[in-house]
Order: sequence, then C-alpha cells, then structure tokens
Amino acid sequence: MVTMKKSLKIFLRFLAVIITVFSFPALLNMNALLYGESNPEILKPQVVTVPLSPQQVTVSGLIGEALTASENGRLKTLPYWENGRLIKIFSQDSTAENSNNSFAHAGTDWRGEHAGKWMIATSRAVIRTHDQELQKLLFQTADYLLSQQGPDGYLGTYVPSMRLNSKTRTNFDRTWDIWNNSYGILGFLEIYKYWPEAKYLEAAKKIGDLLYRTFYKTDKSAAYQGNHVGLSGTILLEPIVELYQVTADPKYLDFAEEIIKQIEDRPGLQIVSRALQGLDVADIGDGKIYQLNWNLVGIAKLYEMTGNPDYLKVVTNAYESIARDHLTLGSAPWGGIGLHHEIYNLKGFWSPYGWVETCNTMSWIHLSRELFRITGEAKYAEMIEQAAFNSLLGAQYPDGENWCYFTFPIGCRHLSIYRDCCRSSGMVALEDLPPLIFSTRLQGVSVNIYTPATAELELPNTGKIKIVQETDYPFDGKVNIRMECTRSREFQLSLRIPSWADGAKIVVNDKAISEKILPGTFLDLTRKWGKENHIEILFPIRIKNHYSSEQAAHRGTEIYRIDWLAFTRGPLVYATNGLIYDKEREERFSIPRSMADSILTECQAPAGYHGPAYQLNLPDKEPVLFLPYYEAGGRQNGTWRLTWIQVDRK
Repeated sequence: MVTMKKSLKIFLRFLAVIITVFSFPALLNMNALLYGESNPEILKPQVVTVPLSPQQVTVSGLIGEALTASENGRLKTLPYWENGRLIKIFSQDSTAENSNNSFAHAGTDWRGEHAGKWMIATSRAVIRTHDQELQKLLFQTADYLLSQQGPDGYLGTYVPSMRLNSKTRTNFDRTWDIWNNSYGILGFLEIYKYWPEAKYLEAAKKIGDLLYRTFYKTDKSAAYQGNHVGLSGTILLEPIVELYQVTADPKYLDFAEEIIKQIEDRPGLQIVSRALQGLDVADIGDGKIYQLNWNLVGIAKLYEMTGNPDYLKVVTNAYESIARDHLTLGSAPWGGIGLHHEIYNLKGFWSPYGWVETCNTMSWIHLSRELFRITGEAKYAEMIEQAAFNSLLGAQYPDGENWCYFTFPIGCRHLSIYRDCCRSSGMVALEDLPPLIFSTRLQGVSVNIYTPATAELELPNTGKIKIVQETDYPFDGKVNIRMECTRSREFQLSLRIPSWADGAKIVVNDKAISEKILPGTFLDLTRKWGKENHIEILFPIRIKNHYSSEQAAHRGTEIYRIDWLAFTRGPLVYATNGLIYDKEREERFSIPRSMADSILTECQAPAGYHGPAYQLNLPDKEPVLFLPYYEAGGRQNGTWRLTWIQVDRK
C-alpha cells in the first residue's frame, strides 16, 4: 500500500511538471494544492505595507465620531444585553438546552460569534482609548468565557451530541460550531496581542488543537461541515493561519494546507482551482458573500506564510471578479436579487436594488486590507475608504448601538434586532479603520485614508515621527499634514492619490512638488525631512455622473431595459433625502445629455445635516434634494434612500 501510494504521488508530481511545461497556469504548484505541502524553496513574501497598532493612532472627524458612538454603544452594552444572553450561551446550562437546530434557542446557529467579534473590537478600542470601564468589562467577559471552556478545548454553544467533534455524526449541514469556535480563536488572539498573558494564548491554542484533532487527516472534512456548500466550515482557515503566525508551531501550517486540500476535494466548492481558472465568484460554492470573502482572507494570509504564488493569484482573481461585477457604487459586495439575500448574483446581472449585508462590508474591508498589506497598491486602500464612508457608516445609527442588517442603493433604512450578526460585524469593521489610516512601508511611511487623525510611530534609523492630518475630508478636498521628526533624515512619505482626483496639487514646505501626480496611485515623496514639515494637499472634488442599465435580452432581442443615473462627489455616494416629492419612491426623469454636467447645483444643507447638499433641477419639476448616502434620510429608521434615479434612454 505504501509503495502504491508513493508511486501514485511520484506520477502526479510528474504530471504536474508536464502540465506546467505546457503553460497551464491555473494548475501551477499542484504538489502543494494536492498534498498540502509547502515548497521549502519559496521564501515567505515580505509585505509591502504594515498598518499601525491601534494605540499609535488618534482619530476624529466622521470616522472618529462613529468609533466613539460604537464604544459607548454596542461595545459597552453587549455583555449586559438581556442579562448577558450573548455571553451566557456558552454556559453549561445553556448548552444543555441547545439540543436541536431551532432558532428559538439563542445559542443555536451563528449567535456564538458575537463573543469573539466583541473581544476583537473591544481589545482594539481599549488599547486605543485606554477606557478603564471598557477594559474591566473586556477582562471580566474574557475570563468568564475561559471558565466555560471544556477540557478538550471546546468553547461553543451545542450539546455534546451535536458538537464538531461528536462521534455520532460525521457531517453537519447546519452546524455553526466551527464558525463560533473560530471566532473564539480570533478573539483570544486579539487580546493576547495587546496583553500577552499565557491564558489567552492557551485558550486559542486549545480550540485550535481541538479543530486539528477533529479535521486533520481524519474521516471528517471541514468542507462538509456547515452550510453554503462548505463555505461556513472552511472559514477556520484564517484562525488556524493566525495560530501558526503567533506560535510558529508547524502543525498549524500543515493543518492550513490540509484545509486547502479539503476545499479542493469537495465538488462545487474548490475555491482554489475555480479562482485560478478565472471563474466568477458566484460560481464558487453557492456564492455566499460573507463566507467566501472570509475564506479568501485566510488564503491571503496563507500566501503570506508560505509564499505560494497560486494563493495570491486565487485572491487577486476573486477580488477582481468582485470589484468588476459585484460592487455597489458605495464599494460594498451586493447580491440577493431573486436569490438568497446574502449571495452574489450571477456575472452580468446588475440591479440598483442590491442587498448589502453589513457582514459583507466587513469581510470586503478585511479582504481589501490583506491585499493592501501584501501589495501596497493604492486601489485597495481606496476601496476601504469608500466602503467605510458609504456602506459602513451608511449602516450605522448615530447612537452606535443600532445597525442595519442590510442596506440598499434603493431602499428603506431598517433596524436590525440586537442579536443579528451585522451589528457585531459593523463594530469590528469600524475598529479595523484606525490602524489603516497610516502605515509603514519598506521605504518609509504612507497616508492611506484621509480623515482628521494623528499617529506616532518610529522608523528604523530615523527615530520617532508624529504625523497629523487636519482636514474636513471627505466633505472637502483640502488636507493639511504636519510631520514632526526627532531628527532630520531621508525617507519616503507616500500619499495616496484618489482615482477621482484629477488635477490634484501638493505643496511641501511651501514649495510645489516636481513629481508627477497620478490618480489611483501612491505619490512617493523622498526627501531629507526636517524636524518640522508641512504638506498641503488639494484634491479637486467634483460631482461625477454614473450611468448603468438594468436590462434583459433573449437571442439578441431586448426584453426590457431601464436606464439609471447616480452621483458621487469625491469618495461619497449621493442619495435623495427621502422620497421624491415626499411621496414617490421612484420617478422617471427626462434628462438631456446636454444637461448632464449641470444637472445638480449645490444648495444649503438642511439643519442637522453635514452635506454638502445638492439639488436636482429640471424644467417644470420641483428640485430633488441629494445628500451623502450615509446621512440621507436623517439616519433614522424607516427613511428612504434612493441612489439611482431612472432616466430616459440616451
């Protein structure tokens, strides 16, 4: 048997070489994909940019207001909600009741995720703000969860007969046990990152070891656990890679590669091979957005640990598929037209009524973050910024406690219930933002997201640097940056130039720069910087028209077509402030092409709105008010937001 297996392995390796010679790039590194083996000759890649730690950054402005609301809202209330219901579901009394897949029990399905998500967000908030009340609550909650962890490492919400390591059942189509335990790993690792007490690392390792014993080369496959063609089970890839990164224990890397093999062995899932072939993301698994994006985050991190170029190709291919065919104007993944509300629609299908789950926005920010770290490319940072200012803040209520489950380019702002997944995803995504505003790069430091903020950092051979953004961005294109250095040294300051910022102007220490400014890239300014430096940036912000068509055809014959028009201003998407004329959800407007560039005129924003506000002016029509999408409708429950308006065919 051993000889046959060895012979088969040699044959498959020979086959992989032959295929490679004949230039089938989708099947490169077949040895690693088939056997979960990393090529020892491949050097681990060096990431291009490294986000700062949360404690290095202070944020104000629009993002700062959202963070403060979240901290005083959901972060400080979740462990107390309904007498601690979302935390006590891990107790023995609660798990004893959770004997079936009924939604009646609060511990069933995904609700165990809230604890891990809360630990992630709260750890970052505490280390950033030094809020003593929140810090006390963090350790009390984490230690309670530790006390409920089983001797085998289990920290979930199910009775023993339904747990991931149950011997009585092999596959679970609806279990969320892997999901909840995976968030437990990430939560404890996040605490350990800032407060390196052994008990938190041990708690994460015990869960990881339980998953390893259960799914590493056994009769159980993570790809057959959970729903959505296994996508809900294989998300354990990211936490396992994180464990490897923290512990350097090779068994976790071996396990991560085994998970890839399990993904490829399940028909219909096969994320790696399908993405390498360039298939649309809707054709991977069942196209479940949140889970697929999370899997891709894990693959991106595995690339960072192994250097396997196929893994990076998988992620970039899938990313381009999403960015090209599956994003709203507000830079968030959408789906749900005629399908499950959280699944990518088929390629080529477009609708202005797309469903955007807030969890999807979070996972998209995470995926963009990983590719930004690995490549340093400006487009990924811009995607994060646009998703934050539009889709993320467009889902948050001003009290920081409430969130939308779904947002819609055209649709009603609605209030989710407290235990919905999206409320916790929103708070995590917000806490992702501060470290990404600035980052260190191989040659220096970069400014990635524009918002009022201050950072303190240190560069090798340069010393300490304090960098301050003073701006009313995203409402205004003027950004003033002060940079203070402890000593005069040469290094590179990289400034992201938004793709829409044609004609940007930059002055450094009262002198216009000579470097060429290219929208959609980083402008690298290599200087011998003095102890005090001042950079003035002007991004021209203009209204931009966007046209799209909702249409269907059969054998070349058009069945129907509706033409739509939407507006952006810099990074902000605009929407009507409520119903058209206080009564109509939609109305077809006749807008001549000759009027397109002057269709909106700036006007006074209503009291309580930031704006800038614009009004749609047409002959014989009352003006229609447009405001930034996130605040259109007053951020109140039940208000209507209309991003796309119907126009006559041009």
